[in-house]
Amino acid sequence: RVGFTYKHAVPVTHRAWLQWRVLPYETDGSGQQFSLIHWMGLSKRATLSGFTDFHLNKDAPNRWVTESQLTYVVHGAVGLALEARYNGFQGANPAMDGFGLAFGLRIGP
Repeated sequence: RVGFTYKHAVPVTHRAWLQWRVLPYETDGSGQQFSLIHWMGLSKRATLSGFTDFHLNKDAPNRWVTESQLTYVVHGAVGLALEARYNGFQGANPAMDGFGLAFGLRIGP
């Protein structure tokens, strides 16, 4: 994919940013993609981050993919994460609904 990215702070707080991506050209010629990526510090230990992608497909229905993760640092490099996701490509499969929710343990930066 080839395109443009623009990242900026959110004026409401100094601990948040948005990144916009426009990818008008895919090297396989299948379509375009538009994305919004976000990160926000909710406190010294908690963050909310994720993305939303919109895929304009040339020979298939357009699809959304979105994921958000709430992370809480328990101690040092150990944290807890709650993640919600929707994948429109999976949702197009009758055996899947495309939705997911996960709880996890994060170790590392």
